[in-house]
Amino acid sequence: MAEIKGTERNLQWTILAAFRYCSNRHLTKSIYGVDTVILDNLHLIGTAFIQQMINDIEWEQRAQEIDEEEQQKEKDDFFYRLKAHVGDYMRYMQDMQDQKQNKDAQKLYSLLNDVMEACKTVKVNRPTPWWRQVKDTSYLTPLLNKLREEVERREQNGEQ
Repeated sequence: MAEIKGTERNLQWTILAAFRYCSNRHLTKSIYGVDTVILDNLHLIGTAFIQQMINDIEWEQRAQEIDEEEQQKEKDDFFYRLKAHVGDYMRYMQDMQDQKQNKDAQKLYSLLNDVMEACKTVKVNRPTPWWRQVKDTSYLTPLLNKLREEVERREQNGEQ
C-alpha cells in the first residue's frame, strides 16, 4: 500500500491535483501509477473529492466520444467544418435587415453560396493526422468503477 504523509486535508487536495493533471492528459495515459495511489489512499479522500474525480473521468470520456464523432464527420466530408461556418455566416447575413439593400453584402452572400456549392464538387482524401487519431479512454474505466463503488459504499454507510 502506497502511503503519503501529511495532513488529511492537504493530502486530498494533492491527490485531486495529481489526478486532474493526469486525467486531463489522458492521451498520454499518464494516470498509470497515480490511480494506484488514489485507490490506496481512498480513506483520506472526502466523498466530494471522489465525486469530482468521477465527474472528470466521465467528462474526459464524453469529450473523447465527441471528438471521435467530429473526426468521423471530417473523414466523410473534408469540408465539414468549413461548411458549418459558412452556413452560419450565410444565415446571419439573411437575418440582417440592411443586407438586402447593401450591394457588397449581397455580393458576399453570393460568394459564400459559391463556396458551399464548390465544396460539394471537390473530393479530398487524406489520412487523419497522427495527433487526431482516435485515442482510447477505456483504461480510465476501472478507476471510474472503483470510485463509483466507493461513493455508493459511503452512501450506504451514511459516511461523508
